[in-house]
Amino acid sequence: MDSLKFVDAVKRNFLLIETASVIGKMFYIFHSSFLLLWIFLFVSSPVFASDLPVTVVISESRRRLIANYVDQFGHDVIFEAARGGSELQDTIRVKMDAAHQVRIPLNDQQNPVYMGPGDTIRLTLVAGSNAIQYSGKLKSGLGFFNYLARYNLGTDFLDTYDAIKPEFHYESAALDLERRFSSRRELLAKFEDSLRIDSSYTRLYKNDLQLHFIAGLMRLFFSNSEDISTLPQSCIDRLESFRPLFEQDTTLFKCYWYRFALLSFHLYSNASSPKGLDFDQILLADAKRSYSGTIGAFIHYNLLHDRIRDKESIPKNILDDFERAYPSSSLSKHLSMEVSVIQKNATRLVSSKVFLQQRLKDNMGATRSWEQILLDGKGKLVYLDVWASWCAPCREEFSASLKLQRQLAKKGIRFLFISVDKSREKWFQAVKEEQLPPTAMNYLLDPDSKLAQFLIKDGIPRYVLIGNDGKVLSLNMSRPSDSETLTELKKRLRAHP
Repeated sequence: MDSLKFVDAVKRNFLLIETASVIGKMFYIFHSSFLLLWIFLFVSSPVFASDLPVTVVISESRRRLIANYVDQFGHDVIFEAARGGSELQDTIRVKMDAAHQVRIPLNDQQNPVYMGPGDTIRLTLVAGSNAIQYSGKLKSGLGFFNYLARYNLGTDFLDTYDAIKPEFHYESAALDLERRFSSRRELLAKFEDSLRIDSSYTRLYKNDLQLHFIAGLMRLFFSNSEDISTLPQSCIDRLESFRPLFEQDTTLFKCYWYRFALLSFHLYSNASSPKGLDFDQILLADAKRSYSGTIGAFIHYNLLHDRIRDKESIPKNILDDFERAYPSSSLSKHLSMEVSVIQKNATRLVSSKVFLQQRLKDNMGATRSWEQILLDGKGKLVYLDVWASWCAPCREEFSASLKLQRQLAKKGIRFLFISVDKSREKWFQAVKEEQLPPTAMNYLLDPDSKLAQFLIKDGIPRYVLIGNDGKVLSLNMSRPSDSETLTELKKRLRAHP
């Protein structure tokens, strides 16, 4: 097995964790007036059936509400409060088919709370603080996560987020995580005792704390080592003690951290696989061997789901094999739907009449349609970079992008930069500061336009690769700093010199 590929897979898994942790801030940047469905990370989710039960969240904060929860497919489903009409801006209706942990970002906090179909929940800001309180059905059990936050033991982030440093010793760091986990369990016991919360809530909270702890240990391991043999035996024994939990316990599905912890543990389980084998095949084969029933279908689905995210396709024989292994699962149909959505979106980007007519401004203030810009690049490979002056990760990639341009100069490729800044002045200043060359195509796109909303709905930076025939090769191309980018671009250029 290629160890670099293994580490990259782990990093992608934890990128999901970090993205989920800061997603509340993204909501405010990219919110729109319609229902937005956002998937880990780049695939569109199916629209929910209109007859699903509705959970109502009413805020007394007089602020626009946004809420999200993770559905059965591992997708982050986002809902916004309606504008105008009969709905108040501080009322949100969340359609769900089962209880979920819903997160409502306010005051730079995620404010997680468990809700069930048909519940009505009220959210109140605590005077003089950033804290919020919930009330409603089983109201005494709703505020546990905020209760943890008061003791700086909230579970919005993994505990290892700031603790991963070269000088950090795994065993001592793991003990620190254990202490924090124990403190959370003690607080849950006090919370349960004082409020006599419903036992179903208690079990959900216990599961969440356990999975949060496991995900923290997994991230600590992958961030500080690539070799299980470097771990003390006591740490290996601790990690191995979780195996029955993942192989047998189906009560964890509703927990926020389940997908992250399960996939990370599966990656850990295969860290010592023999070299020279295809890593994707190793993971899929072990999933079949180690897990069965609902858990087997779930992990197998998620491995293929992540493959769609990275490669934007799945060979038909792999899809067929999944259907045969889990004939009663709805997940195989969902995988086929995801591939279909990606293919339709790729076609839509270069063929939608609304998109093609959209006007963009160049450096000189002149406007050109998206159709004209696409025609300018026809006959060449086009590497599209969607960015904004306020996006730090976008601008961090420019040095790598400029290096790519030098490496591929006169090779039949054009670099296209589209900013979604609202201010032309800030965009133009950023272009000068980053020294984007005049040979690159630089344009400003109205961030409220339908084309912009299509391009940024999963966040920025966003990279798209368009072939010399004008067809989209990848809606989710790797970043300039990724070593795979140069390799992929050279391969495409060799195929169509």
